[in-house]
Amino acid sequence: MLYNFDIDDLIPLFAIGAILIIAIYHTILYAFSKLKLVGGYTIYLWLGLAYLVLATTMVPSKTFKVPSLQYLISSGVFWLSLLAYLNFLVLVIGIPKNKETRIYVMAKRTYLITPVYFALRFPYFFFPIEYVQMAKTVGLLMDGYFFFIFGYLIYQLFINKERDVKNYVFIGSILIVGFNIFTSLSYYTQGYIFGLSHVSFIALGFFSDIIFFSLAVGWQIRESIKERYRAQAEVSQKEFAIESEKKKASDILLMQDHQLENEKAQAIIQQRAAIGRKLHDDLGGNLVALRYYIEDKLKKASSENEFKNLLEIDQEIQSIYKETRDYSHLLSGIRTEKEENYYNIDLYLETMKQRFSNFNFFAIETIYNKDEVNRYLSPKVSEQIYYLLKESLSNVIKHAKASHVSISIIFMPDHFSVEIKDNGKGMTNNEINGLGLQNLRTGLHLINGQLMIMSNPAGTIVNATVPLMPFNESDLEKTALV
Repeated sequence: MLYNFDIDDLIPLFAIGAILIIAIYHTILYAFSKLKLVGGYTIYLWLGLAYLVLATTMVPSKTFKVPSLQYLISSGVFWLSLLAYLNFLVLVIGIPKNKETRIYVMAKRTYLITPVYFALRFPYFFFPIEYVQMAKTVGLLMDGYFFFIFGYLIYQLFINKERDVKNYVFIGSILIVGFNIFTSLSYYTQGYIFGLSHVSFIALGFFSDIIFFSLAVGWQIRESIKERYRAQAEVSQKEFAIESEKKKASDILLMQDHQLENEKAQAIIQQRAAIGRKLHDDLGGNLVALRYYIEDKLKKASSENEFKNLLEIDQEIQSIYKETRDYSHLLSGIRTEKEENYYNIDLYLETMKQRFSNFNFFAIETIYNKDEVNRYLSPKVSEQIYYLLKESLSNVIKHAKASHVSISIIFMPDHFSVEIKDNGKGMTNNEINGLGLQNLRTGLHLINGQLMIMSNPAGTIVNATVPLMPFNESDLEKTALV
């Protein structure tokens, strides 16, 4: 029971329990982290634990005679644990290879003298009796060398302890060296100093070292967490900066696009104004001169039939002049009093029927409801239908040689269709794919419409289908010729 043990018996037992727990913890930690530092210290812990178990079972009391073989094994394990700790210190210091000193290299290669050191520590087993004293002396020098190496490594820890992990290892190393000094001295004082055996001193060295190394590991984990959060914060800041730069660049691009669109719009307006002025000044002036010429011819007409024909030509020139003037005003941005009627489909068809009848070109038959046309066709749609009718009638005059043209506008619940049908000779593929009809397709596409042309020697059918869209009277303000 507990009262049968003294302090020298209890110290190794408590140390064994503590080292076992810490060794298991560091083994698991190394399995997940794969850190060489943790791996080196874990090897040291298991070797130290093995030594304490062997040494404790050999020394149940101060009067127990130690078996020679078991004592040799325990001492060998202890020496290996010191070598493992020495290697651990080398890992902690981590001097770059190009800056290694000769003593540091000797420390890394201390394991090479293990057989010699082991034999010198047990001269009665390995040397004749006449060489035992000499072996003890050499062994004492080897102890001095070993403590010198440890002292050098501890000094390196001291001068490089810029991190707390090295501070903790430095303190733990000082304590373990101190307790091992007592252990070495106990070999020369019949195994005891201050009433404690060398096993107790070694156990105290192990126990004190694991306390400070555990503090070092805790500090390292805390610093790793801080570093991870610091790195995450830096990444977040960089991502935020990148997003800010992207937004800034996007805003600049949008501003540049907006500025470019404004410049394009201004250029188009200026170009339209220039075209409008040219129409008004050149074509309008020529039409006025032509009217004066026709009026002069009217005064000199020699027959009633000639007078009638010249009068119709004069009226046609007046109509062309009026359209040219209104067109030039629209291009120049000048609104006319009857601008909203410029694309009046009903008025246009009635005018064309009258003109073509007067000139005996061909007869035009129209089928549509005037009220539906005015109710459902917005200015934008009326504009494209106007161009469709004008281009189709122009093609009949140029290519078809027809005598009859039928124009129908039929409204359905969700769409309406416009059909221009003639009884002419038809159109060639080149004529069907001409620039005028291509422009019609483009214009109808703006109002989501579709154009279909069927032509054969018996005539041509031009059919446009356009969906009905809500009509806002404010659209009148946006109507303009393109």
